[in-house]
Amino acid sequence: ADETAVYDKGALVLWMLERHLGRDAWQRGIRGFFNQHRGADRLATLSDFIAALRNEATDAAEFDQFIRQWLFGTGLPEFQIRDPRVSRNGTGWRLDAVIANVGGTDARLTVAAQGPVTSMAKTQDVMLPAGSERLIRFDLPFRPVQVVVDPKAHMLMLNRGNAMRGVSETSGPAPVLDAPGRLQISGR
Repeated sequence: ADETAVYDKGALVLWMLERHLGRDAWQRGIRGFFNQHRGADRLATLSDFIAALRNEATDAAEFDQFIRQWLFGTGLPEFQIRDPRVSRNGTGWRLDAVIANVGGTDARLTVAAQGPVTSMAKTQDVMLPAGSERLIRFDLPFRPVQVVVDPKAHMLMLNRGNAMRGVSETSGPAPVLDAPGRLQISGR
């Protein structure tokens, strides 16, 4: 569970940072860091390490945000999936679900609609600030069986079990966000 991983946050964040930069950029940054500080007359600092990796970032502002959030921040995201609904959509299927970030930090995440076999999946990348929710809609050629936040477990989060939910076909009203942060369920 991610709760036990909080104690190992440093190692997990380094792994997430490698994914954020990309493997090649990560390795160039690490090599640059060690080359610069090999035999130096002073100890290397965390700031030196971050600077070496930042030199390899394609977007410095995004890199800085990642560092502030995951290295120096204290909050973790926590997600809930609300009101998942599946309906027929012509020859395919439509999945609507509300994804809520009830945790203490903003998150850039992947949401997946998964079918009855693992090869059936469609994903969307979403930016979800802390305390907000967003309607996610998938139009699919297969009938979805569940919706999952961070399906490949690339992000540290609280209560991962709440970030996946089975879905069933319904004829009820679909959730609608009529304004930022205000969720309405039609017909209620």
